[in-house]
Amino acid sequence: LASQDLQRVELFLVEVDEFGILIFFVMEDFSEMTMSAAIQHLNVMYLGYCAWRGVFDYSKNDSPEMIASIKKVYPGLGKCLYFDLAKGTHSVLYELHGKRLNWLWYVNQPEPHMKLNSLTAKVDKRVIGKMHEEANETWVSELSALMKANAEPFINVLYDREPLKQLVWGRVVLVGEDASVMGQSIAKWGFDKISIALAEYKSIRLRVTSDKVLYSRHLGLLKQGFLFDPPHSFPWFEANSDLCNQMLQRNMPFFNSNG
Repeated sequence: LASQDLQRVELFLVEVDEFGILIFFVMEDFSEMTMSAAIQHLNVMYLGYCAWRGVFDYSKNDSPEMIASIKKVYPGLGKCLYFDLAKGTHSVLYELHGKRLNWLWYVNQPEPHMKLNSLTAKVDKRVIGKMHEEANETWVSELSALMKANAEPFINVLYDREPLKQLVWGRVVLVGEDASVMGQSIAKWGFDKISIALAEYKSIRLRVTSDKVLYSRHLGLLKQGFLFDPPHSFPWFEANSDLCNQMLQRNMPFFNSNG
């Protein structure tokens, strides 16, 4: 819990006495109370598309033929992310630790009605069956077979917001997935000069995170066809080298940096 002025943060742990801390690093999502205290006017917007998601665990070697066939089509699994493009949609496939294949299929649709504070939704068998039919028509047979192998795929509703204008709120610091930059600043200045370390961290990370957020938004909208004129015309077969180059993930700002 963060105080209203964000100068004091408390953690409450099971079977551990209450204690105060000097500074609170938020590694992933803010808790609802800390979020509301830190960011007073956080407006989110629906992107215009959702994502079907599934994780297939093949550690028990239950489907050796399917895994062999999909690795033949996607030989770099375990070393990279694959992005497939189709008319009006795109998908992502990559391998997680522990012999698990994670897939996402982005679908343009009106904003679903969701329960409060929920970004995921389970769907009934009828909707899943329709998704399986569309997968057969959209993707190569190996990828559609993987999608159908997940008994309970779910839907992620995708929202976006403008880049944050600050990363430090009193004693609350948002560091995201990579805490190395924050660690370097603290190691350089020490806890005795924590305010200087935080200022340095902010000066480094604000531009990086802002540029990445804006480019990720652009790339998603481009792949889903929202940026074409007319929208969703998808000139993939007539795409010039410039349009093809825009699709490459390595064009992400600071892609080859530690940021």
